[in-house]
Amino acid sequence: MDREYLKNKGWRRHSVISHNNDGIAVICEMLPENIQTLLAQEGAIAIISTYDCAVVSTDFDGEPWVQLLVAFPTKLNKGFVSCRHPRRLHVLINIDSEKHNFEVNAVGICQIERRVLLDFEPSNEFKLPKITKEHLNYWIAERFRQETWPDAFNASLRSAERRLKRFYNRYNQFVPAMYIRLNRYDELKYEKYEISIILSVEVGCLRALLNEMRKRHAGLRGKSIDEVYNYIASDVTRAFGDTVKFIPDPTKSNN
Repeated sequence: MDREYLKNKGWRRHSVISHNNDGIAVICEMLPENIQTLLAQEGAIAIISTYDCAVVSTDFDGEPWVQLLVAFPTKLNKGFVSCRHPRRLHVLINIDSEKHNFEVNAVGICQIERRVLLDFEPSNEFKLPKITKEHLNYWIAERFRQETWPDAFNASLRSAERRLKRFYNRYNQFVPAMYIRLNRYDELKYEKYEISIILSVEVGCLRALLNEMRKRHAGLRGKSIDEVYNYIASDVTRAFGDTVKFIPDPTKSNN
């Protein structure tokens, strides 16, 4: 019965709790002071991040909690969009069909007793676009599965820090993330780490990136897509310099 009751109320992942239906007042009683402070901001909301089946489960003993992300209105900062930053994320949320910028951050990750969802309804005037849902899911998941780099690896990159920042500034508009895999995760004193890299291009921005590269570099005008890719790859290796060794791309022929 409780499952159907929760479903009929509209509770699911990415449902919103707001001040509009006294939901925030209800959940604040069970939250720590720093979370209450975040929720006290004008326009602040709480977004459910737990997956759907758990949100409406009939087993309140086996599934007692629901995880929340506190979100509050903010001025958009491109440095925090598309999961670029591990502790802060800026997303778009529609309120009565109007787009608004919100921030979620590491401070606002919390949980409440799931049973309290029986006492009020979600605020349906808040709608999360598909891309916002995807970014929220990815951002919170990465906080659990992201590897911690060895201290020795971080130290080895200090001499490349300025070059890497310049690379980031050049590509930030199109490339939200650089994924790095190390050949090993122990502390190396005398050897260089071997790494492989994948650049993530913003959805819908690949053509714009290629056009920007050809516009920015005269030598790339009229060149093929693969040649532009190779230039970007060489830009990556220049940014890291001799601080690491690169693992050859297994998808490319050695011929």
